[in-house]
Amino acid sequence: MGSLAQTSGTPTVRRRRTQFSLRSLLLLVLLMSLASGWLAEGVARGRRQAAAVAHLQRFPGRIRYDYQDQGRAQEPPQPAWARQILGDDFFCDVEDVCLGGGKQFTDADLAHVRQFPALKRLSLAGARISNEGMENVAQLHELQVLNLSATPITDHGLAHLAGLNRLQRLWLRRTSITDAGATHLRQLRGLRTLDVKDSRITPRGVASLRQALPLCEITY
Repeated sequence: MGSLAQTSGTPTVRRRRTQFSLRSLLLLVLLMSLASGWLAEGVARGRRQAAAVAHLQRFPGRIRYDYQDQGRAQEPPQPAWARQILGDDFFCDVEDVCLGGGKQFTDADLAHVRQFPALKRLSLAGARISNEGMENVAQLHELQVLNLSATPITDHGLAHLAGLNRLQRLWLRRTSITDAGATHLRQLRGLRTLDVKDSRITPRGVASLRQALPLCEITY
C-alpha cells in the first residue's frame, strides 16, 4: 500500500515541477524582453545624441560630456570593448554646450539640443535664434545656466523659460526684453544670478524682479 501511495503521488510532483519550470521560463523571457527593450532604447538614444553632437561641432565653441566635467578623464570610464559595441554615447550625457556660431546658428541648429536631456549649461550668446526656437530650450529641464545675450529673442520667447525650475544663472544682456517679459522670470524661484544690462527693462521692472526674487543678484 505504501508503495502504491508513493507511486500515485509522482504525477502530482511532476506537474508542479512542470508548472514551476514554465513560470520560471515565462519570467525569464519577460525579463529578457524588458532588458532587450531597455538596451535598444539606450543604443538609439546614444546614436541620436552622437548625431546631434556631430552636427553642433561644426560651430565654434565647446561640447562637454559629464565625464569631462571639471577636468576629469577625457574618455568614458567604461571598458573599451563595451564602448565599441554600444558606443560612447550609450554611457554618457552631454552636460555643457557653449556655441559661438553667431548669426550662422539658427533655430534649425538649436533643435538638436533636444537630444541632450541632461544638459546643465547652455550658452547661445549672439546666435540668430527666434522666439519659436526657444521651445527647444524649454525641453531642457535639468538646465542650470543659460546665456541668451545678444540674441533676437523678445518677451514672447521668455515665456518658454517659465518651466525651467532648476535654472540658477541667466544672461539676457543686450536683448530686447522689456518689463512685460520680466514677468515670466518671476516664476524662476531658483534663480540666483540675472544679467539684464543693456536690455529694455526699466528700473521699475528691475525693482519688481528683486521683490519677486529676493535671493537673486540682478545686474542692470
